[in-house]
Amino acid sequence: MKFDRPKYTSKKTSRSLHKSVLILVTGIVLSIIFAYYTKKDIDAQSENEFGLICNEIKAKVTTRLYSQAQLLRSGSAYFAAADTVTRKDWHTFYESSMLDRNLPGIQGFGFSLIVPKSELKKHIKHIRNEGFIDFTVYPRGDRDVYSSIIYLEPFEDRNLRAFGYDMYSQATRRAAMEKARDNDLASLTGKVLLVQETDTDLQAGTLMYVPVYKKGMPTNTVEERRAAIVGWVYSPYRMNDLMDGILGGWESIDLNPIRLRIYDNDSTNHEALLYDSRKSKSIVRNVIDENALVLPINFNEKKWTLLFTKNNESSSIFQDKVLIVLLLGFVISLLLFFLSLSLFNTRLRAEHIADKLTTDLKESEEKFRAMAETSPLAIYMSTGIEQKGVYVNETFVNLFGYTLKEVPSVAEWWPKAYPDETYRNQISKEWEEKTAHAIQMQTEIEPMETIVTSKDGSKKHISWGFITIGEQSWAFGQDLTQRKQWEASLKESEARFKAMFFEAPLGIALIHSYTGEIIEANPKYAQIIGRSVEELSNVNWMSITHPDDIQPDLDNMELLNSGKVKGFQMEKRYIHKNGDFVWISMTIAPIKVNDKSNPLHLCMVEDITNRKQDEMQLKETNESLEEMVYITSHDLQAPLVSMEGYATELLHDYGDKFDEEGKYCLNRLQHNSRRMHQLVLSLLDISRLNTQKRPYESFDLKLIIEKILLDLSLTIQKHKVNITIEDLPKLYADKHRIETVFRNLISNAINYGGKNIVIGMQKNTIFVKDDGIGIPPGQLERIFNSGERLKLNKADGVGMGLTFCKKVINQHNGKIWAESEGENKGTIIKIKFNL
Repeated sequence: MKFDRPKYTSKKTSRSLHKSVLILVTGIVLSIIFAYYTKKDIDAQSENEFGLICNEIKAKVTTRLYSQAQLLRSGSAYFAAADTVTRKDWHTFYESSMLDRNLPGIQGFGFSLIVPKSELKKHIKHIRNEGFIDFTVYPRGDRDVYSSIIYLEPFEDRNLRAFGYDMYSQATRRAAMEKARDNDLASLTGKVLLVQETDTDLQAGTLMYVPVYKKGMPTNTVEERRAAIVGWVYSPYRMNDLMDGILGGWESIDLNPIRLRIYDNDSTNHEALLYDSRKSKSIVRNVIDENALVLPINFNEKKWTLLFTKNNESSSIFQDKVLIVLLLGFVISLLLFFLSLSLFNTRLRAEHIADKLTTDLKESEEKFRAMAETSPLAIYMSTGIEQKGVYVNETFVNLFGYTLKEVPSVAEWWPKAYPDETYRNQISKEWEEKTAHAIQMQTEIEPMETIVTSKDGSKKHISWGFITIGEQSWAFGQDLTQRKQWEASLKESEARFKAMFFEAPLGIALIHSYTGEIIEANPKYAQIIGRSVEELSNVNWMSITHPDDIQPDLDNMELLNSGKVKGFQMEKRYIHKNGDFVWISMTIAPIKVNDKSNPLHLCMVEDITNRKQDEMQLKETNESLEEMVYITSHDLQAPLVSMEGYATELLHDYGDKFDEEGKYCLNRLQHNSRRMHQLVLSLLDISRLNTQKRPYESFDLKLIIEKILLDLSLTIQKHKVNITIEDLPKLYADKHRIETVFRNLISNAINYGGKNIVIGMQKNTIFVKDDGIGIPPGQLERIFNSGERLKLNKADGVGMGLTFCKKVINQHNGKIWAESEGENKGTIIKIKFNL
């Protein structure tokens, strides 16, 4: 097919040239502007990437330190759990830990034993008897206490040099060992030269210690921990090897534009340098540090300073990018210039081609109809100015319920689809303007959304498109109803979540589960820790957490990230901006995300500082009251015993000189003094429940009951009581106080008229049952109150026995109660332990 070449006038050619030149000038100006803003964006991006990389490296180093502390903790726990740990046991434990794969870069994993001066020769002989005939403790010298490295894995190469070394003899190591011992925590040394070092590849070193205490000894105070210490589980680190293990190939070393140096404590002089990523000397370059960032790491009060510097070579790369953008802009402007000339010159030819395409389009109408029948779009075809309907597809009928006979023209479609006249007029006006323009220009109408009423009355959101082919007009309707419903539901859900998030009375934060970075926080969360929401952006939760609470939180996060728990709750302390500690109750719940490498969790916190303060104040008050009761009861014993003694002596020596009233008064004085003394002793027993904690032990309750009955045998014979012992469990409890509880219960059953007493267990509940005087219903709870006793008989007592029993059972997390059907119907005292 051939087309005649269009004939253009010089006037049209001149207009085309002017337009093309304008496009060229505009393109050059825009290229310059774009290059300028590209440079600004590149500079900002470079700074942002530098900060992100530095913080990521800090997070990796911090996480590794805590992971290595956890490893040493597990080694210490291994010693605490076992009676003895042999060299073979230690090697097996090391192999099972798979440190080379899990924590690469560690020089060793060992144990150093404390050796008193008096045991030194014996210790050396013992190790030599294991086959190490040259073993000795070094450096030599006279010291009161020695330490000796006896286990160190892998036991080869450099580590053989450390076998027997006394780390306690060196000041820097000793300071860290004592800190670990006194505080029961993982402690890092300052910069040291490891005994493993040789003349080859000399590196700075540091060591981490975790104390091992003697099994069974208390470690609650510094003095107790110093008495219980037997040695340290430790790891030596060659800093270059350690950082290679943490960072992998990141520092590939001299070609990386970011340089990392790690210093001991706050100093950044060469003497404090622990690590420098530019350790290679083979490549010499003129590097000018353009940016620097200092980030501290605090590990259990030991500080490392991370100094990151970035050279300006990357800036030259960015400048090249700006130049490329500028050149590309110029080239594109020239291309647009020539392209616009070509487009303007081919416009007439395009008009001829359009006529040919129209003819081809008519010929393909039938093919289009066939496709329309299977189209998911609702199609209505009309013809002529009157827009009479000539075709509707099956989708149209199914969607709206109308056939072509029911809507034979567009005019009859409108009132059915849009029965509301106001809405119909609004839509009609907009539609007519669009369709008229489309018919006139022979183009497709811009999509238009309307709400169509179907034949069954349902409302449907439809997006309409419109094209004309000659006299034929085609309307295409896409059903958006379900999508609109989803959008509405999503908006409603988002609104509810935002309202809950920002207006919640609890502090809520969205946190990265691996890095600990706070992604987003609500105002209440920021208020609790005294910061603004903006200040919390990109803050790590560990930096605002009390140091003592970081490790328990990390342990819980490890369980969460490994999928072992679905969430957790704990109480811990945040560090307020003003330096105060804020107690919070924290609930952690994971959030499902598609990117498993970036897990998130929701952190919900409640400020419980006031509650904690109230609890501490209440505890102090209770302790003061208990102390006062104890002191008062203790001091009352002497005068009460004296009163009872004097009254007894008067009755014995001078009883015949008193008249009946005098004797009665002395008898009452003797009786009341004795009863008051019993009451004081009972108060002392109750006060000791909280002040003197006794160890638990396993024992057979039946044997305890038999012992009590043997002690009470005379009383049992005197009152002619029959006592039956049924099956009873073994208990793990305070044996002495449980014995006192059952002694009180059996004595009460005898004193209050019981002639047949049964002691047994039913449905995990232990009972003492008697057939005595019983208890009125209104007094079943009162009998456990201090000073309460039944007045139904003349049995002696001060009303403190059952009070003591209840406190003891409560201390064992158990429950005690009484059951009785009334007076003269017996009593059952029941006790339920969490067996």
